[in-house]
Amino acid sequence: MKAASFGKSFLDFYTSEKFAEMCKTLRVLNAVREYDIGMPLTIGQYIKLSAEGLVMRLVNLRQFLLAIRICDYLEMYSLRNEVVTTWACKKVMLNIDDNTLCNNIATMLKDYPGVSFSQIAEAAYLEANKPQLALKLLELDTSPAQQAPLLLRMNQSQLALTKAMDSGDTDLVYMVLQKLLTKNIQLPEFINAVKSRPGTLELLLTYAKSCDIELYKKICVIADLPALQAANVVRDIFYGNSRTLDELLNSMQEALKIYQSGRDTQFQAKMTEDFLHLLLLKPLLFFRVSFLF
Repeated sequence: MKAASFGKSFLDFYTSEKFAEMCKTLRVLNAVREYDIGMPLTIGQYIKLSAEGLVMRLVNLRQFLLAIRICDYLEMYSLRNEVVTTWACKKVMLNIDDNTLCNNIATMLKDYPGVSFSQIAEAAYLEANKPQLALKLLELDTSPAQQAPLLLRMNQSQLALTKAMDSGDTDLVYMVLQKLLTKNIQLPEFINAVKSRPGTLELLLTYAKSCDIELYKKICVIADLPALQAANVVRDIFYGNSRTLDELLNSMQEALKIYQSGRDTQFQAKMTEDFLHLLLLKPLLFFRVSFLF
């Protein structure tokens, strides 16, 4: 290499990229040839294995530090993050206090942006059976889209819903609500928990109204929303199959009772009462108009 470095200065047309690349290759081969690694490779073997393959072989040998240094040296940053993540997933298997483990992993990974703590938390929960450590690691993740699915698997429904709401991602909130509704949960308890978070109940109503109208009606009743309950009754009147006068009167009276039970629906109650009076006075006129809807 010294001869090549000396001789290239006498060439008129020469680019040093190949020389620099070969220097890097030799340094990598010398590093893995050391006695504590014990991986002597020829240049042909290295080319066939590739730098990525060599790094992954070092990972399999648990030579994480050398694998990370080679990734930094060859500027393979995405592979470096994978190596660091694998190291952390192996680290959580150790029989060490959760706080100590979490601090060690956080200290190591602070210099590696882009590493997913959710993947490490998943390993802590599923492989190491350490749910508390998994929760601590999830708190270090900055992506609610990565946090929420694992929290749902850990039966941390309230925390998953909180993370989804804090993210401002409507699709993520819908995903969490859908997962929660498919579980065997008590709907009243679920509605009470949802009502405690501003804006969540509105999203739940929008989701249920577009997917399951019967569920939407149940939510309106459980959440004590008289305006929406009465609106459901009125909607069933106009879009139902039967429109006899007796059925219409019964439905409107039911809607009137619901409106009267609400504190903020007195105006709707008055309008419904006036409508009932008109209906009793001119039922034929109403039926002519109702078929226009």
